[in-house]
Amino acid sequence: MRILVSAPHLTKPTLETIESISKKRFKSIDRLLNHMKDKSGNYLEISVDKEGDEFKVVAKLNAFSFFVVTTKHRDLRIAIRDASKELKAVVKKAKNN
Repeated sequence: MRILVSAPHLTKPTLETIESISKKRFKSIDRLLNHMKDKSGNYLEISVDKEGDEFKVVAKLNAFSFFVVTTKHRDLRIAIRDASKELKAVVKKAKNN
């Protein structure tokens, strides 16, 4: 699964942090999608923006369906963690239906 990260208003070190955390946190979703025959079109788009003193994380997954989750938190790592947990729950629910 390809992971695309966009954070236009954040610094380069912050962008690198987002990329490394995202690869680690969203690995479990990639494992969930490994059963699919055609995995070439799967991608995860993560956009991060700062709104006041909070980070807003929007994760869009295009796999067998299109999923979008949005989280906000003062700590960037926690915002990404929450987005991965929400997205994993949504994918599991859709996969079981």
